[in-house]
Amino acid sequence: MERKITERLMAWKKDPLRKALLLKGLRQTGKTHILTEFVKLNYESYIFVDLEDNDKVRAVFEQGNLSASEIIDRLVIDTGVSLTPGRSAIVLDEIQACLPAYSALKPLAADGRFDILASGSLLGVRIGDLQRRSPMGYVNIMELKPLDFEEFLWAMGIERTWTEYLRTCISERNEIDPYICKRANDLFRRYMVVGGMPAAVETYSKTRDYAAVKRVLDDILSIVRADVERYSKGADRIKISQCLESIPGQLEDETTDVFRYSRIEKSKGGFNVYGPAIEWLKKTGLVLQCQNLTEPVSPLMTRVRPSSFKLMMADTGLLTAMLEPGVAGDIVNRDPYSNNGSVMENAIACALDRARYPLMFYKRPNSTLEVDFVANIDGDVTAIEVKSGRNTRAKSLYTLFVREHTVKRAMKLSDGNVFIDRNGIENYPLFGPCFFKRSDDVFMEPLEDMDDLKAAFEAVTRSEREG
Repeated sequence: MERKITERLMAWKKDPLRKALLLKGLRQTGKTHILTEFVKLNYESYIFVDLEDNDKVRAVFEQGNLSASEIIDRLVIDTGVSLTPGRSAIVLDEIQACLPAYSALKPLAADGRFDILASGSLLGVRIGDLQRRSPMGYVNIMELKPLDFEEFLWAMGIERTWTEYLRTCISERNEIDPYICKRANDLFRRYMVVGGMPAAVETYSKTRDYAAVKRVLDDILSIVRADVERYSKGADRIKISQCLESIPGQLEDETTDVFRYSRIEKSKGGFNVYGPAIEWLKKTGLVLQCQNLTEPVSPLMTRVRPSSFKLMMADTGLLTAMLEPGVAGDIVNRDPYSNNGSVMENAIACALDRARYPLMFYKRPNSTLEVDFVANIDGDVTAIEVKSGRNTRAKSLYTLFVREHTVKRAMKLSDGNVFIDRNGIENYPLFGPCFFKRSDDVFMEPLEDMDDLKAAFEAVTRSEREG
């Protein structure tokens, strides 16, 4: 399957100032496969070591007193692979299983003879006690997340030409061909239930059988739950599991709009008891946190309410797999009597996260006014509402944008097409945010006339000397 991160890997390789590369991400997102294919295609030779399975190589790093040359020599001896300076690479897979290898990225990168690549899951929860020996400063970090909707379309056989057509229509606010728009909305609903985990996408692209996909997703959830047992400590394991298993119910709870600790255990405490468990889940990349704002006014990050938030799954396929089997059919078939707004909202959160927008929403205290997401898009505070069912009215959006002029832009997402209504509210298909430009893609005017500025400085300096 084609992944966008391959382009970033190529850019890293071409950078003359590149450091060691650390590819992190949630379990089962395809890190090992991506790095294996990358080094196969771009290096004369390479050493690939799985640190979870190779006790012998782990022992090399665990000695802790070897130089980079000594480590490389032992890897060559153990693997029998011949390396050529400037043309070979060393890949350390599953580096979270050997934290001394994580620390060794610094001397290996400083050695400079070979490109050093590493991958790891659960790094956020594994390296907290190694800050003094951190290789930061010698490492370029990339994160591999589940496939986004565009990558899903590629896997389903849709060519880039057509995904670029969708992107152009979204960015320029032009109507999409109605037939294409309907089919893309249909595919987006299938993407919601399949998700972006590579094994699930590959299974669906080959079989079109959701039952087979569900088995794959259940297996991934089993691995996730095993990681909780393996990489968390003592009583934390129970709290982490409780928080994780509560997420579907929390999202479906119509009596509250934020994460409630009381939904886990009514008699227990709040953040002091479950805060560390939530942080653990966030650091693994398994969940996303969407923060409540005090007001939808720029700069948004200064108006976050730390104690008020929603927790969402980083992959909607995993979320759907945690629900009863019939939910997937309701979503794909647009059952008008089912309420699957929480899954749809989760899918939009994932799309915004992939585009690097901080996840935030706004609920006015002591009021029913609430918008699903608030983002700074092209410098404009933008309110976004998701309408997946029969009710497509957006009262809160209308209030903030039309009546109060609190936000500069307003967007409504539904099963419809691209258009701007008479109130100036921008309407997009449900998949619209999947084609938004990245939040860090900031346009700056070219820097010009630097020579003129230097000449002006020199003239002033000369004048002062002569005066």
